[in-house]
Amino acid sequence: LRQAVEDGGLTLAFQPLLDIRSRRIVSCEALARWTHPELGTIAPATFIPLAEEMGLISSITAWVVQNAARECSQWAGSVGVGVNVSARDFRGLDLPRVIDMALEQAGLPPERLEIEVTETAVIEERELANSVLKGLAERGVSIALDDFGTGYSSLSYLSALPFTKLKIDGSFVADIGHN
Repeated sequence: LRQAVEDGGLTLAFQPLLDIRSRRIVSCEALARWTHPELGTIAPATFIPLAEEMGLISSITAWVVQNAARECSQWAGSVGVGVNVSARDFRGLDLPRVIDMALEQAGLPPERLEIEVTETAVIEERELANSVLKGLAERGVSIALDDFGTGYSSLSYLSALPFTKLKIDGSFVADIGHN
């Protein structure tokens, strides 16, 4: 994994988000992918926790932000891009600087970038996350809370932080049609 990060062995996949009324793509989530030369495709559920444990996650996040912004700047219209950040990125990365540089280099308006954080990131790094996320929101970057319902699911931080989107985990609403 370290070699893949250093040598550009990661790629991006983009998962589209559709507006159900217009049936148009409004944004895409940028997802890191790793294909090992011998082992083949390594699932993100395997290599992302490994990257966090090895201290590589912030390098991956910086790479994803930079490349996602560059790709998004080439897309037609106002389609945006979302990038996941780890709780460790708040301590191991100057996230505002990385985002500012990526937006500037790509010529991408901040309104077309969305940062996705998990409940864990907000809870583990509460004060720092609060400061960083509010600063990014003031710049025009959207902030999404990802996988809501898998952790503490406290409504208190929904009003305390500048979230523009709440992504509810599928397990939280799986039986909504029946229960």
